[in-house]
Amino acid sequence: MISKRIREIAKLIKKEYSFVDIGCDHGYLALLARENGNKNLIICSDNKEGPLNNARKNLENYNNILFVLSDGLKEVNIQTDVAVLAGMGYLTVKNIILDSLDYFKNCKQIIIQVNQNVSLLRKWLSDNDFKIVAERMIYEYKYYEILVIENGKMKLNEEQIMFGPYLLKEKSETFIDCYKKQINKLNKILNDLNNEHPDRLKIEKKVLKMKKMLED
Repeated sequence: MISKRIREIAKLIKKEYSFVDIGCDHGYLALLARENGNKNLIICSDNKEGPLNNARKNLENYNNILFVLSDGLKEVNIQTDVAVLAGMGYLTVKNIILDSLDYFKNCKQIIIQVNQNVSLLRKWLSDNDFKIVAERMIYEYKYYEILVIENGKMKLNEEQIMFGPYLLKEKSETFIDCYKKQINKLNKILNDLNNEHPDRLKIEKKVLKMKKMLED
């Protein structure tokens, strides 16, 4: 069964765009793209033979797909319109981009979904001449934030870095539920901390920021 997360990423890739799926796993993103009518070149890349073989098997009935064993994009030598980095940590994503910066700078779009430290990612992107052009938040056992990136300048304030510029504008039901749950979780932690605990002030400030954001 293909996850909701992968389905949401697939919706963000335009049919007329070629793309590389970095860390392709079972190749489900490529499968969805073909089912959605994308006939352009797709590169399925992974740094392990096992997932790459799974992708080959799942996509054996489709053509114009390349399978590349590669650490990031080091062995990928064909430029695509879009690069997808999903299901990784923030530092892994940052290092993959830095290792192949010219490739990413020549992409029309980059789609990124990191498992944690999304605010750090937004800050790093804004400091390195990338701009966010769209964001999605979905819930599937946990909350996922998906960012669509292009080359260009953007200035983000502290609130936009923390919550996401487009997610803040939309404030979807999923987004609101996410932060209500976070506030409840942090309040429970505060209830167990004494007033002198070194983390108390930091947590209180975070709760206040979330509450203010939801009220605005």
